Formats: sequence, C-alpha cells, structure tokens
Amino acid sequence: MAEPLLSIRDLCVDYVTADGPVRALDRVSLDVMPGETLGIAGESGSGKSTLAQALIRVLPPPAVITGGSVVFDGLDVLALDEQGLRDLRWKRIAMVFQSSMDALNPVITVGEQLTDTLSAHGAGQQGRERAGELLELVGIPAERLTAFAHQLSGGMRQRVGIALALALEPSLVILDEPTTALDVIVERDILAEIRNLQRARGFAAVFITHDIGRMLQFSDRVAIFYAGRLVEVGPARTLADEPRHPYTRGLINAFPSVHGDMRKAASIPGSPPSLRTPPPGCRFHPRCPHAMEVCSQRQPELVQIGPRHAAACHLLISGESA
Repeated sequence: MAEPLLSIRDLCVDYVTADGPVRALDRVSLDVMPGETLGIAGESGSGKSTLAQALIRVLPPPAVITGGSVVFDGLDVLALDEQGLRDLRWKRIAMVFQSSMDALNPVITVGEQLTDTLSAHGAGQQGRERAGELLELVGIPAERLTAFAHQLSGGMRQRVGIALALALEPSLVILDEPTTALDVIVERDILAEIRNLQRARGFAAVFITHDIGRMLQFSDRVAIFYAGRLVEVGPARTLADEPRHPYTRGLINAFPSVHGDMRKAASIPGSPPSLRTPPPGCRFHPRCPHAMEVCSQRQPELVQIGPRHAAACHLLISGESA
C-alpha cells in the first residue's frame, strides 16, 4: 500500500466570535493518495471550503486551526513558517477557488497574472511563452493572454484558474467548486479537461462540490461531511451503490436518476443545525428517519465496514440496517 500524499488527523477549525468559538471542523481525519481524486460533498456550512483553506493555511480571520495535524509528503504543514508556506503553496499544493471572476485580478490581463505567478516562485524566466503554453493546455488560444477577466466567458475564466493552479506543476490540486454557476455542458467539458490533465501529469486532486452526482462520476473516493464532521468515506462506486450513512443516502436520493430505473428525487427533511448550538450526539439525528435514542446521546465514531470504506452511524455499531 502506497503512503498517503496528504494525511489529515483530528483536524479542528474554530471561528472565534464574541459569544465564544464556533467549531466548523470537528476532528476530521482523511488521507489523499498519490494520483487519486478525493471528492468532498455536503450541504452548505458542512466544512468543505474551510477544510480546503485549512490545508494550505489561507483561512480568513476569525477562523483558527485549533487542533490536529496536516502532513503533506512528509512535511508538517501546520508547523511551517511564512517562507515554508510560500514554498508549499502553488509549487506543491495549488488551489482553484470557487468564484473564478473573484479569484482573477480584474485590472491586469490573464497573461500578466500567469507570468506574475511564475515570477513570484522563481520561474519568471519562462515568461510569456510558458503562460501561452498554460492557456493552450486548458483549451484557450495563447492570443487570449492579452484579455482581461471580464472579456472571458465563465468557462474560460475557470480554465484560467486551472491554468494558474497548474503553472508550477504541483503534486496536489484542490478544486473548490470549480464549476459553480456554469451550465452543464461547460461543466462537463471542464471536468473532462481536468481529468485528462490529471492523467497526463499525475497530480492528486481534492474535488469539493455540492453536486454529489457529478462528484461520484469524477472521483476515485468520496468523503461526505455534515455539520463539520466526516460521516462517511469510501470508494465512489461503493458509495453510489451501497451508501451506509443515512445522510449519504439522503444526498444521493435528492438527485434524480438519469440512468437505469426512473425514480423520484426526495429531499432531506429539515435543515442543517447551527454550528453555534449543534445537537448532542450525532448531529444528523434530528433529520434522520432511522434515529434511535442513543443517537441523541453519543457521537458515533467512524466504523470500518469494507476496504477503505467507513461510516459514523450507530446503526452500524448496533448491527442494525437502514
């Protein structure tokens, strides 16, 4: 078994408020293997983007990492100083941010943004020629180097964001909602482009999205988050066919089927809890159709239920089935 490229253990992130800390990530443990795509899904507020930003330590105030460890290729990320972080970011771990329009500088051309990124990390001698190669790598003609962000379509801006992330050939690329607000055809094309680039260059990817259907197609393994906690993780095909946590099953059932037998999509009743005052025990129990008394009393731990497949549910611990 290969060693993980990225190893996260008991990671905790709090948002410091006047009324006390709000726990946004609660003892999250995950691995990312070399060359694989790990999908991360969950409703808004589940901790997906907080995790992504914590991995490269770009969390905005008042967020604070309060516990745990993040080890990347043998390097203790949480112990790095500013120079160490500068050497890590973009050279070894890069990120495609949620909103491509907000992530790109609106007052300089995309070519300048690419050459600035190369120059900031000691690769400036490659200059404009390398910037043109990066654009063509993601399907944009090199002559668009002179374009500003507002002169590009949403899909092209997203591709520029991907080109920026790949500029220094990192080992891990974090894709935080990379196709938000794009139509389904452009979304499909961009995800196919990312997959082709991944095969050609061998980098690992963390793919964060609300769309569990798309994520199951695109990822090798999937991690499901709910209210700041990891509730299930396993191979994408396994979770698609045999989800074991009621929340994972609810997410999958909330998307209509486009293959096989037709079925009606069913929403999960209720809303995610406030992280300021989360319910005791399993945080999903107020919405769970299979909740038992123990669910409101004790937090379930992740239980190994198959090869690289684990879920945190008292149904599994008790031997009952949902």
